Amino acid sequence: MDLLGGCCFSQMLQRAGLFLLLARTFRTLPKPSAYLALTSMTLEQALATAPKQRPDYQSADARVRAAEDSVKAAQAQRHPTAGVTADYGDVGTTPNNSHGTFTFTASASINLFDGRRIEGDIVQAALDLHQYRVIHRSFFSGRADRHRPRICGRSAR
Repeated sequence: MDLLGGCCFSQMLQRAGLFLLLARTFRTLPKPSAYLALTSMTLEQALATAPKQRPDYQSADARVRAAEDSVKAAQAQRHPTAGVTADYGDVGTTPNNSHGTFTFTASASINLFDGRRIEGDIVQAALDLHQYRVIHRSFFSGRADRHRPRICGRSAR
């Protein structure tokens, strides 16, 4: 018989480990004040707010906004561009024997012939936007899985 009241040392370690585990678990539980009473919500309100809290809906919403920006960027390729560059320097063998130099350049670029590349970019961006809007709308109709991209005939999950 040992001095610890009939318990062997390994059993005491197991009990101490269990005690520490329980103490750590109860310490991480939220306080009762963290729970708020549920407010009543109509079915329409629940159906309107539920998709907006889902990460896949938020991702689809971000894709639609990015596709809209892509359409705007593709259309902006048709606009003329202008640029201005200025430079000032110092030329000479020593600081006492030098003089300042400057350069000023202005340029303008107008897209006369691009092989209909810009029009193709616009069409591609518009089709991407249409696809992302269909996926975005499908969250409210409950058919989001139907519009996932397909890879080799299988749904990409």
